[in-house]
Amino acid sequence: MTSAALLNVLLIEDSPLIQRSLTEAIDATGSARVRAVADTAADAVRVLDDQPFDAVIVDIQLREGSGIEVLAHLQRRKMLASTLAVVLTNQALPTFRQRCEQYGAHHFFDKSFEFDRVIEVLEALASRAHRVEGK
Repeated sequence: MTSAALLNVLLIEDSPLIQRSLTEAIDATGSARVRAVADTAADAVRVLDDQPFDAVIVDIQLREGSGIEVLAHLQRRKMLASTLAVVLTNQALPTFRQRCEQYGAHHFFDKSFEFDRVIEVLEALASRAHRVEGK
């Protein structure tokens, strides 16, 4: 990532309204851009195998499959060292949080209360990336 480059984000979400809201919020940061959207686990895996992303934002409950399947894929493919995995879900129960952490999720946020935290962690990642490149 060059100093002028934006973080590439994959959004894995099946709600068109939330896709639109998150895409607008992420793109408005000036430090990240949603490069691809998937609404099923299988589509997300295909996209991840096609191109690298700096960050993945994933819901647990998808139109088909589960965000946990996507996290397991990221873990199996050893992508979590270079890809920030953020879970944003309405399924914010402790059992889901624990399962996502087992599969390497870096952050786990409740859509109802922590929607803005996604933007905060993306901006923090972009800031760290720019500092590292500036050295």
